[in-house]
Order: sequence, then structure tokens, then C-alpha cells
Amino acid sequence: MGGQGWDLVAKLGCMDSTFRVLVIGCVLLVASMFGAGAVCAQSGGGASDAVAGRPIDFGVLPENVGLGGVLRGGEWTPMKLTLRNATAAPRQLRCEWLVDDIDGDTVSAHRRVTISPNRTQEVWLYAALPVNLDAKPIWSVRVVDEVTGELLGVEKIRPGSQPITPESGAIGIVGSASMGLENYLTTHTQHERIALVKGLSVNMLPDRWYGYDLLDTLVWTPGGGSVGISGSDPSDAGFSSEAQAALREWIRRGGHLVVVLPAVGGTWYDSPLADLLPALEMERVDDAPVPSWVGSPVPLPDDLTLTHHVFAEPSVGQESYVSVLLREDGFNVAGPGRPMVVRQQVGTGAVTVVGLDLSDPRFPRQVIALPNGSRLWRAILGWQSPAWTQQVLDDHVRNRTMTNPDFRDMVYQGEFVPRLIAMQRTASVALGVAIVLFVIYWLLAGPVGHVVLKSRGWLRHSWLIFFVVVLGFTVIAWSGAWLARPATAAISHVSVVTYDMTRMQGFSRMPTRMHAHSWFTLYWPNHGEARLRIGGGEDEDMATPGGDQAIACVGLPGEQVVPFLTSQRYAIDSADPSSVSTPMRAAAKMFEADYYGLAPEDWIVPQASPVHVDARGKITGNLTHFLPGDLINVLVVYCPGDGRSPWVWRAKKSWQASPEVLDLSQALGDSDVLLVGSRSEWDGYLNDLIRRGTPGGNLVADTHKLIQPDTAVVTSMIEALSFYSMLPPPNYWDVSFSDRTRMLIRDTGREFDMTPLLSARRLIIMGHLRDGPLPTPVTAQGDVPPASGWTAVRFVVPIEPTISGDQ
Repeated sequence: MGGQGWDLVAKLGCMDSTFRVLVIGCVLLVASMFGAGAVCAQSGGGASDAVAGRPIDFGVLPENVGLGGVLRGGEWTPMKLTLRNATAAPRQLRCEWLVDDIDGDTVSAHRRVTISPNRTQEVWLYAALPVNLDAKPIWSVRVVDEVTGELLGVEKIRPGSQPITPESGAIGIVGSASMGLENYLTTHTQHERIALVKGLSVNMLPDRWYGYDLLDTLVWTPGGGSVGISGSDPSDAGFSSEAQAALREWIRRGGHLVVVLPAVGGTWYDSPLADLLPALEMERVDDAPVPSWVGSPVPLPDDLTLTHHVFAEPSVGQESYVSVLLREDGFNVAGPGRPMVVRQQVGTGAVTVVGLDLSDPRFPRQVIALPNGSRLWRAILGWQSPAWTQQVLDDHVRNRTMTNPDFRDMVYQGEFVPRLIAMQRTASVALGVAIVLFVIYWLLAGPVGHVVLKSRGWLRHSWLIFFVVVLGFTVIAWSGAWLARPATAAISHVSVVTYDMTRMQGFSRMPTRMHAHSWFTLYWPNHGEARLRIGGGEDEDMATPGGDQAIACVGLPGEQVVPFLTSQRYAIDSADPSSVSTPMRAAAKMFEADYYGLAPEDWIVPQASPVHVDARGKITGNLTHFLPGDLINVLVVYCPGDGRSPWVWRAKKSWQASPEVLDLSQALGDSDVLLVGSRSEWDGYLNDLIRRGTPGGNLVADTHKLIQPDTAVVTSMIEALSFYSMLPPPNYWDVSFSDRTRMLIRDTGREFDMTPLLSARRLIIMGHLRDGPLPTPVTAQGDVPPASGWTAVRFVVPIEPTISGDQ
């Protein structure tokens, strides 16, 4: 031990026996801690040595983190992992992407794969990234032998570019042409910034629908107008059947695919995805002039003629799901010209086909790139903003003829979601009682107790009385906490449900398909894991190869979340995230879920009679719903098709559940056009919606509305989100600063937008169900927790085919 060691023993022998025992115990404790640390370090080093040299290689390129290298916090994000098996035997592997959720727990987003001997294979992983994502995130990717559990390797992964913000929209482009969309990247004349995800190819498209979560729209170009360009042919062998199914599923859940046809060759109509396109006869037209809606700020060459395609008119019966957006002779789509841009509804999404190759390299590029006309993308995407170059916009700001976007008021349209799903009311009563008890305890143990004891001459018993008071209030506090603690699970939610009734036959009370997206907070009264599951896969005819439904814990923008002190790890299947076993701590946890399939029993929606619209715009028809509550603030939107602006009516009263029948000829109030105008001269329902202050500046000023938004505020915000893509732009010409220009920010609630569904001839009926159950079929530990919350309900209802006298 050495001389110093014996001196220490001798000194300990002179100490008091009790103190000596304490010192020896501390020494032994410290020694054991260092010993344990040394053992752990040695074990870790051994594991690292075992991993080194394993014949399973893997890696991730920065451009394969996210969709085309672009990602956004708060959404499902794809990552393509490349594996190489250098052995002579097949290996069963589990690939894991480790990501922290919004509560600080670590999620292992994994996928199992079998890789053949001496082969390189690509694997898609998907993780739901938290909304509070770091600007420069770093994640770990692990590969584990599924049979032995042996760790084969760990890599640190970071994206190739900085994530875009939740306030930014995103448009994906298969190909490299911008097609005039670069004029919409800034917020000078519009409410949100747009990011272009260019350069995508078929082998970069994910094999699960939630891999497209980033995108509002996917534009598929023919690769510069030439046939056979690698990566742009939908029949390419690199476009797997799983990737094709994923694209289908994304569209029917509300996605928008824009197909730009090549000048020659029918790659899309000969592809496995041909049924997504409008079933219209197509004709090729050679040596045709450039349509005026492409835009022409400079004279075009006299010899510039193009080959394009035109379509037949939609037949009777197709009007409710097939529409014409642009014709060859101009923007007046109701004119005599043949259709050149057509659209078909698919589920709750849409597919738009453009008969002109917008990526044609023969368009002039010297002065300003074509296409550039705002009419083109207004028809396709609904945007109302002008299409100006960045130089023109900068000149306006410099000359003070346009407001600087940095000096505008931003109104966050999704701000009501975290307010409505928060469970403050659950703890408010108990917290109030606790505060009152603390005040009483302080008074009795402090000044009031002292005065009473002094008046009775009992000051010598003060410590005894203090002990009794502390003991008594401890018993009261623990008993109260035990009694006040919620003993059952509960859900508070905000949901949006869309029913596609355009192709239903008979309209009796029958199973109905619906798309439901829910943000919800689950209170779980116990500690430990709780298994959540969404849907049941009962709709087999609609099933994709995997990943039908999705549930995740990503949080909401602007929500203040304090991570749990003890981080735990849980797993979710990247290929099928319809269920998750997540750690719960007798507290509330926020989730986001997306469901498409058969409607639950309480959410079946029939239609009692066909709907007609006469030449004067009068709507007739009877509708009945069997939803679990009455619909308030009902808005009826009539879409006449043929490029004409929709009209809206507000119902005179709430729409009650069956047996009440909604008689459309009697129930509607005054009509208003949805939106008309151009530049700064706008009129109609949407213009009034964003100019009247609800939503608007008053929402920012009124604190009580932020804490608990009232019905009018929530309804207005949901309606603005439902038509967000076609909202009139901010009043960017107003440089007087007498009324601050407002920008409506969509950091939450992109799932509400149904602008692409406004082009065909139909009714869209919107209503709101307050304090209703969760429409998304979610179970926790096999049971359905009681739920209450706000549901926005939308019905896409067909109108009977046009007959004599009808509009």
C-alpha cells in the first residue's frame, strides 16, 4: 500500500469510531465508482474493436438525407442508405436512424432488410423530425445483425443543406427546369416563401407515401423535352413498384402531381401510372404557336413553333372529377379552344396534365426565362401573385413603391392548433387548490400560527405545533394529489376530415372512405410504455405494400415544450409507422396522425338525394349526415368548373345530425363569389376573410384569444387554410404604413388546403364539429381512449350532369 497508505490507516485509528466508519465508507464508494467507470470504458472499447473490420459497409450521401437533400422539421423525412455485403452469405440486418422526438426521447426509426451475398443494396429509412430541429442537425445511423443482435457499425449523418423553415412551402421537380417557378421563391408578393426541390429522378423518389411529406406539389417534367432522358420516364426500371404505390398513396391523401408531357412520345400514358391521368382522348399538334398563357414579355422568334397535345372535352358524368384548366387559344378556359391543361381528382388529391412541354429548351432565356406568365401557375396551383423577377421586386422595394416583406405583420394561421389541444384545463383546478393549500400552510406555519401561539402562551410548543402542521398538510397534499390525479386516459384533438363522394353510387348509408389528419394530445395515467395504433388495415383493396397510416411525435411550431429529465428510447418501423410503443410518464404527450381508409362507424356520411344547380345558380338537393354531433358555421362552395370562380353561401343555422335533413334550397343565406380581381383590386369572400381582422392584427393583440381562441377565430383560420393557395396576396402596394400589411403564415395545417379540388364542377360543404370524438381511429393499449376536440369536416359532393337549363 506504501508509507502514505499506512499513515492514513493510523490516522483513521485515532478518529472517533462513527466518523471513521463514514470516512471508510466514502473511500470505498469513490473507489467502486472509479472501478465501475473503468470496467464500462473497457467494455465499450471492446465493443468498438469488435465492430471494426466487419464486412458490412454502409453510408449516406448528404443529398440522400431528405427529399433531394431538402428537409423540414416537424415532418416525415426520407433517407436513402447504401449497404454493401462483402460476405459470401446473406445477412439479415436492422438499419436504425436515431432521432430525438419533441419530448427529448430517442426514436429508433428502423427497417429490416435481407441483403444477398456480395451485393450493394439501397434502403429507405424514414424518421419524423421534431419541429424544433437544429439548423445543423447531426444524427446517428446504426446497422445491427438481426439474428445475433451484434452492432455492425455506427455513422454520424448530417444533411447536405440547412433545413427549410416550417413557414416555407416546397415544390418538387423531376428534372432540372424551373419553368418560371423561380419567380415565386420570395415573399415580396405572396404570403409564404417557396423552396424548389429540383433535380429529382425516379431513383430518388421514396418508396413510402410519407416520404413526400415535405412537398405541396410534385411537378414531373420530361427532362428537357427529349425522350429517354434517364430518371424522368415513369416506366423506368429504377421506379420500383413500391415507389409507384407510394406516389399513388400520397396523391389520394391530398397530394398534387403535375405531369408535363413531352413533345413526342407517350411515356406517361404508356406507364403503370396511366390510370392516374384524366381518361380523355389526346391528340398531338405539330408546328403550333406558343399559347398566350405561357407569357411573352419579349417578342418570340417568328420561327418558334412547338409540338403539344390537346385533349377531348370531359364527357357527361366526368364533370365532377375531371376539369379543364387551360385551352390552346388563351386563358378563357370556357372558350372554343381545345383543352391543353386538364386535371383529375384522385382520392382527396389531384393529378394535373400539361399538354405543352414547359421545360422546352427552345424557350428564350436571354432576357427573361419562359414560361413566366402568372396565368399559367394561377390556373395550375391557384396562386394569385404576379410573376416578377427578383430584380423587378428589388427595384420596387428600393424605390419605395412596394413594402419590404421584413416590415409586415405575420399572422400564424395554425396558431389555434396547440391552443385547442393543450390540456391546461386538466391541471388548472388542481393547481388552484394546491396554491390555496400552500397559502393556508404558510399562514398557519408562519405569522398566523405565531400570533395564535403567543396569544395562548404556547410559544414553548411552537416546534411541536409546526411539526403537526407540516405532517397534516403533507398528508392532505399527498391525498389530494392522489385523488385529483386523472385515473383514465384522455385525448384532446384538432382534426380535419375530407370525404370524397364524387364517384359514389346510390348514396345510401354505406361505408365511406375518408382522409383524416389529427393533431392530438394523449394523457396517459400510468408510467411505462403505451402502444398506440392508428387504423386496422381493414381496407385491403386500397392497401399499399406497407405504411398505410402514420403516427409520430413531432410537436408544433411555437409550442413551448420542456423535455423530460430522463430520456428514453423507443422504436418505430420506418416501413409501417401505423403503431408505436412510446414511453409515457403519467403525463400528456402530443402526436400527429394521418389516416386514409374506411370511415369508422360514427363517421359514415350518406347523401339523401342528387344535387342540382340551375342556370340562376340556385342549388337544390337534400343531404343528411350521421356524424357524432351538429356541424356549425357551415359553408357551401359551388364550383362551376370551366375556370369560373366558385361561389359561397353561409348556412343560416347549424346542420344537425340525422334525422334532420339539410335542404339546400332553403338553408343557404346570401351568396358571394369566392374571389375575383387582380393586382391590388380584390373582392369576394376570401378578400373579406383576410382584410376584416379575423384572422388579422386583432388576434395578435388580444391575449385571451391566443390562450383560448373563440369559435369565430378558429373558423376563420381554418377557412383561410382551406383555400390558402388561392388567397389574395398581401397588400404589398400600400407603403403608407397607415395599416400594416399582413402576411398569413402557414407554419401548421398544410393538410387543410383543398385548392386543387376547386376546379371541377361540384359542391364542397364545410362544417365544424366542436367537442366531438377523434375521427382518426386510434387505440392505446388496444382500447379507444375517450376524446374530445375540434373537427373540420369537408364533403366533396358531385352535381348531377349538366342538362338543359342547368348552369
